[in-house]
Amino acid sequence: MNWALNRACHHLLQSVVKAKGLQDKIDARKNTKTSDKQNADLVAEKNTLQPKINNMVEDHHKELEDLKTTHSDELAELKATHRTELEQLGTEHSNLEKKYDTKSEKQDPQLLIKLLSNYLREHGQDITAKPNGKESQALDTETTSTDGNKLEKTPHGPSSFKRGASLINDTDAKRSKGPLGSNQFSSEDEQALNDMKFCMQYLLGTCTRTSCPRLHMDRRFVDAILGS
Repeated sequence: MNWALNRACHHLLQSVVKAKGLQDKIDARKNTKTSDKQNADLVAEKNTLQPKINNMVEDHHKELEDLKTTHSDELAELKATHRTELEQLGTEHSNLEKKYDTKSEKQDPQLLIKLLSNYLREHGQDITAKPNGKESQALDTETTSTDGNKLEKTPHGPSSFKRGASLINDTDAKRSKGPLGSNQFSSEDEQALNDMKFCMQYLLGTCTRTSCPRLHMDRRFVDAILGS
């Protein structure tokens, strides 16, 4: 389309230049002694070219209008496509924000605990179950640091980890009934939640400690939970 427009413009320019040349010849011969026949021939040639020039100018305007219309349609289509793509990207971005919303995790420290607990329960490791009146021992194993050394079990280790997870499913244990009042966690529950949160920080790669007695579970659990 651009080639056709350039070609039309080129022909139009050539015709205009030729007509201008003829007019210059006519004007020049008016000032010289030329025969009437020569002047008549030049005038006739100009009159013959003038309709062609007018037609070319008209065709040129039509092509410009067609180009404007086509360009307008293509631009509208591009805008619509671009708008749709932006909406899709916005939706995907919003979904990702909801999936990895760290602010929500900070506001609700039980979020990651709940995700991990549900995942473990689905895979036969219910850390909140109490078969035969006793807590499950599925996760009550020795832990190993990244350098291969055994980590000592402490009150803030696997047992505390399981207690932290149980807080999200045991309605009676969610809030302390002791002197702290009904709107606060007991110190033991608070420590259990902190241990859970710390372990999740380790799994997510945000833990900066080199060694810790807390339970460090397989990172594949987090990968499965986050859908990665």
